[in-house]
Amino acid sequence: MLNLRGINFGNVLLASGAANFFKQRPWWFRRIVELIPGANDDGATHTSKTSVLLSREGNMELKKDLQPKKWFPKCIRIYWWQRFVMNAVGLSGPGFEALLEDGLWQQMVKPFWISIMAIEGTLEDRLKEIRVMALLLRINKHKFMAHSGIELNGSCPNTEHCPLSLADGLIRQGEEVRVAGVPSIVKINVLTPFETISRIIRSGVFDALLFSNTIKFGQLPEWIPWDKLFKSGKSPLAEFGGGAYSGWHAIFAVARLLRRIEEAGLRIPIVAGNGILYPHDVDFLAKASPNNLKAISYGSLRLLRPWNEKRVIRRANELLGSR
Repeated sequence: MLNLRGINFGNVLLASGAANFFKQRPWWFRRIVELIPGANDDGATHTSKTSVLLSREGNMELKKDLQPKKWFPKCIRIYWWQRFVMNAVGLSGPGFEALLEDGLWQQMVKPFWISIMAIEGTLEDRLKEIRVMALLLRINKHKFMAHSGIELNGSCPNTEHCPLSLADGLIRQGEEVRVAGVPSIVKINVLTPFETISRIIRSGVFDALLFSNTIKFGQLPEWIPWDKLFKSGKSPLAEFGGGAYSGWHAIFAVARLLRRIEEAGLRIPIVAGNGILYPHDVDFLAKASPNNLKAISYGSLRLLRPWNEKRVIRRANELLGSR
């Protein structure tokens, strides 16, 4: 169970963006999917779609209600049979302050996570961006009905400011996040250098660690058979910079990293995901991390095998509820 600073965030987190910025306004297709028996996310903790400080168009046009303007955005491709998704949404959104002014986070009644990311060109400017968002949350959090935490997204693969160049500054960004006075979790990619992961854990700046985000097209070829998935050698989202992968192949890389953290004797509450589609996937990750894994995170499950949601949540509660 992910219990941070006395707040119970449960055994299952929805991945950032899986239920839009506000769970009260889920993606349009979710209303259809929930007609399928078993497609039920009750018991999963909401994580908002990642926001930056200022309004950003990204690659997916949004309406005023933050729904996509197009029913089938070109920046998302679903490969149901092969069990993976490619996306290049690119942090589309109205900006952090506008989201606070919307007032829906304030109305939530269960603990949830607000995902943020800094994208300015220099580290100092990114630190300022994070500082402003943390201060805005601190000023407004007394209006919140439920506890919230900040997820610092340090690994979004769909912008030009990506994690391997940001990694050395994550600890400093984490120090800025603490200004908000809420629990913090850092979201990293399985490709983040292990030395960086070790430094983050040992720093004690973050309350927990979350991985993995999507995998940029062409990366992790030892696990993701790009040449078989796309025989042309070209990403279907090439016009958006290539996009990134979520799906069943990634879970093996996640488990490998979990084992490596365990073997190094590092201890921190961990939330792990990417590739969880079946209840036995929870067992697979729990076995890889008997000491650190406190919760799982899923997103692509909602698109690829939604009828398994309820069973996955139930299995996570069985395995992780007493940890």
